[in-house]
Amino acid sequence: MVFAIELVKTLPDVQFRPRPHRQAGIKHGLHEPWWDQIRELSRLPNIVCKVSGVITEADHGHWRKEQVKPYVAHVIDCFGFDRAMYGSDWTVSELTHPYPVWVEILDDVVAGASETEQRKLYRDTAIRVYRLAA
Repeated sequence: MVFAIELVKTLPDVQFRPRPHRQAGIKHGLHEPWWDQIRELSRLPNIVCKVSGVITEADHGHWRKEQVKPYVAHVIDCFGFDRAMYGSDWTVSELTHPYPVWVEILDDVVAGASETEQRKLYRDTAIRVYRLAA
């Protein structure tokens, strides 16, 4: 992750859209250094984070919803709803869970968010970032 942070800092005119959960250590329940690195990455203005690939980074045969939720929540907390956007990780996700399970987990994490914030996460941020027609 250190290299990603330096790359984003070095190229301030380039917009980045990483999926940072790949280096989170979810399988082993690790938070650091990833937790602090996500916070540092989120301070850079030229990055929008895709929230996906979380479960496929956990133990494929023994993961639990409560194990992955904190990693999802941390990214959303750091980047906010204007700079975090939904990603499905489908079809790779089928190795570990059915697609609706991922949506259920994300819904649980953002249950206290406003309708506007949830719409940003699931729709509006991607429309803005990828310049899609609404």
